[in-house]
Amino acid sequence: MLALAVTAVPAALLSQTNIANAPITLRYIKTGEFRDGDHGALCYGTTVWATNHTEEPLFINLSAIEVWTGSNWIIGPLQSQPLLFHPAGKRLEHPSLQPHVAGYATFDLPGRPTNGSWRLRVGVDAELSGSEERARHLQLYPSLMQRRFRDGQTNIPVNPLSTKMKFFKSLGQVVSQEISEE
Repeated sequence: MLALAVTAVPAALLSQTNIANAPITLRYIKTGEFRDGDHGALCYGTTVWATNHTEEPLFINLSAIEVWTGSNWIIGPLQSQPLLFHPAGKRLEHPSLQPHVAGYATFDLPGRPTNGSWRLRVGVDAELSGSEERARHLQLYPSLMQRRFRDGQTNIPVNPLSTKMKFFKSLGQVVSQEISEE
């Protein structure tokens, strides 16, 4: 399934600073701090707990690790990666966090700071639907067909309203709490 992100985002949504308006809350979980029923304690990788406060499934991508240096947060190098969530008490991973559900994601975080303060930044996306989705399909159709035939990307459907192609809108960025490993 091909997925494209919508990049036209109102400036007010680019940085989530007001927790009351954030689509999710994100919390770093230290090793041994959380136990998921019969599945045992989490003892590997980096783990976050997220709660979806919206009416729609959300797709959450780890986008940056920020390190406190001097008097500023400095964004460190990190390859963006989607987070796969486990609803509490279930082994199954989901690529989205369902409405009004909380879950945890465990992932590898190479280069994680071992001393000092740091935090995680994630991008939060929602799948387009209805007229907004159809409009995006039609808007991008000419460039998608050009990519299909020029570059040979045959996974791009010829039907402009195919349900095999998903489009997303960004709901902004959310940061975790400050994490101190000292």
